Amino acid sequence: MILPLTRRHSPPSLSGELCPPFRELAASVHSALGQGRAVGLMPWETSLTDWILLALASTFPAQLKVVRFAADREAQNGADWEWWFRSGSDYAGMRVQAKRRDANGSWGLKAKAPGKPAEKQVDRLVRNASASGLPAFYCLYSDRPPRTPTHDQTGPCPHGPLDPNQHGISLLLARTAQRHASQPKLSNDAVASEANPWYGLVCIREPRRSLVETVRAFLMTQLGREYARQVPLDLGEARWVVEDPVGANPPDDIRQAFDDQPARDRLAREGLAGIVLFSDDQAGGRWPSAA
Repeated sequence: MILPLTRRHSPPSLSGELCPPFRELAASVHSALGQGRAVGLMPWETSLTDWILLALASTFPAQLKVVRFAADREAQNGADWEWWFRSGSDYAGMRVQAKRRDANGSWGLKAKAPGKPAEKQVDRLVRNASASGLPAFYCLYSDRPPRTPTHDQTGPCPHGPLDPNQHGISLLLARTAQRHASQPKLSNDAVASEANPWYGLVCIREPRRSLVETVRAFLMTQLGREYARQVPLDLGEARWVVEDPVGANPPDDIRQAFDDQPARDRLAREGLAGIVLFSDDQAGGRWPSAA
């Protein structure tokens, strides 16, 4: 069960406030999946995602908004959600698909996408995210830390150590998953060892760094690491890293949604389950409740 987050004061911004609840949620997912494995009833990705977003939206109602679309949109292109972050006039965005490690230890990275064209889910995720100018990530849910030694690739966290339960939720660049999925024999533990605990996305280690600067640094670090693995010598082929805007210029409807009540019909994108908006300030006040 995903437990309610520890109650905190209502912060004026999200800077420095997201890492502790992200860590708390990772530990809860790790526990929930372990309990489910013990009785043969592991929660599905959608159930875990709903509980995580509900916990965050309830804890930060003035700074975080979740706009969920019709469930059938999710199956169209393999990308579940768009996450958008704003700090003042700066933005960052990403596409995210949830993956739960199943009872056999598999991430299902070789799974085929529904419909046409015939392709793997991971290939469709990368292709559609790139078409939108966004990096794509898998949000991995697991109760099994990787056997291969791993580390927090973004540096030590001031809010706590890298305990095994922090692998309950981790982020894996979809291009990295694509590389693994192309191998004749896929190592699920090797996949887990390249994922980063998800708190690294929002853990602000430098006092003057904004939320968007922190998110952007995380995204570019993951892109840079994968580029170094794929094309370590030919710098001319780094276009998908250096030209990726990581959502620096969001569409007008996303910008407007940060200041007004998001309208589902205006924000709807084919193939998305929904959009999550993280605002680093309260310039627009508390968002009114969705109808």
